[in-house]
Amino acid sequence: MKKFLINTFLFSLIFLILNQLPAPFLGPYYGNPYYCEKYKYFTNNHDKFNTVIFGTSRLYREMVPKIFDSLLKEYQTSTFNLAAPAVSHPEAYYLYERLLETVETNSLKYSFIELAAPHNSRFENLNTTENHYWHNLKYLNFLIKYTFDSDLSSRRKIRLIHSYIVGYVNKAINLFGYKKLFNSKFYKMDFCLGENKDGFYSLEEQMRDFGVGSNAGRRFTSFLKDTTVLDEKISIANKAFSLKTNKQFINEAHLIKLIELIEKSKQKGIHLIFVMPPGMYDYHEVLAIKERLPSNHIIEIANPKIYPELYQVNFQFDIDHLNKKGAVIFTEYLANEFKKYF
Repeated sequence: MKKFLINTFLFSLIFLILNQLPAPFLGPYYGNPYYCEKYKYFTNNHDKFNTVIFGTSRLYREMVPKIFDSLLKEYQTSTFNLAAPAVSHPEAYYLYERLLETVETNSLKYSFIELAAPHNSRFENLNTTENHYWHNLKYLNFLIKYTFDSDLSSRRKIRLIHSYIVGYVNKAINLFGYKKLFNSKFYKMDFCLGENKDGFYSLEEQMRDFGVGSNAGRRFTSFLKDTTVLDEKISIANKAFSLKTNKQFINEAHLIKLIELIEKSKQKGIHLIFVMPPGMYDYHEVLAIKERLPSNHIIEIANPKIYPELYQVNFQFDIDHLNKKGAVIFTEYLANEFKKYF
């Protein structure tokens, strides 16, 4: 028995040591190849930009820096879109905080972060490399507090917290490091910068570059077969926006985190603005947060009654994203709302 325990200990120790070998070669963003490519370009050219965008594929495909800057010439904004596909929340917050810590930020004036509820990932995706590379004790603590503060069922809370802890452990022992280290595609992502090298890359451009058989092409074809699925998004948004107040849906842990990010940005001379885009699956929590945040730190462009064209089929690429024409309209609204506060 003693020999068995010693052998088990030695095997576990060797296993942990071997799993740490790829760590120095992976970099801090190894689970997010899109962001890794964008971050590399941004840091090599950061003196060209004074405004940054963080978020999911919504802002990546819908916030057009060229249009935004052209409408804000008097503000002399020069914008780079760091949003990326499948970025979860609070992953976007983690990436932004890392930027504040590791990049010279005295040239940055504004930053925009997509605002969304943190627990939208499917359970089967929670323990993937893409979803655990950013886990650390700080964000594990936030996720646990956020989950406890939510109105989810006890069973779902337990499952989520278990997944977050497993994700943290996987990250700590670098369980999937070799997979990412030897994935050659990981280093060939420069297309995601877009034709203007400003981080915007529309889904039409991606379908053009990779063909109708690509993921983008399949999403486009699927949406055209049944555009009525958009009605559910409209109904979800209308339900939340029709309430006089959504304060009963507030998550205090989330609100505290956003205020912390605002303060950290101020310390760097950056004005942080949270953005609520159209087409999300839940607006109750973010609208509750909007009621509590200073008005010049949040812009909402999601209400179907105020922005009906952003829910029209001819401005959609698929169920989750606007097409390029829709992206231009969204960006124009964003620039106009920005002018109201500055």
